[in-house]
Amino acid sequence: MKNRLQHYVGRMVALRQTTFRKLAEKAARSGEILENRFLVSAVNRGMQLICYGGSLCVTVPASEIVLV
Repeated sequence: MKNRLQHYVGRMVALRQTTFRKLAEKAARSGEILENRFLVSAVNRGMQLICYGGSLCVTVPASEIVLV
């Protein structure tokens, strides 16, 4: 399973709309503006993807992303 997820490392992804909206609402409260583009940097032990976008780091399951 981890080998399949390694395929995403180094790729640009977008979060699914429901996940992105939740994240954007939290960011808006602190005055940040988000763009729905993230770089996958690693796979953690819980088989989730660690993604960076701007100054934000999020950990999401593979089912919540779409390759860009």
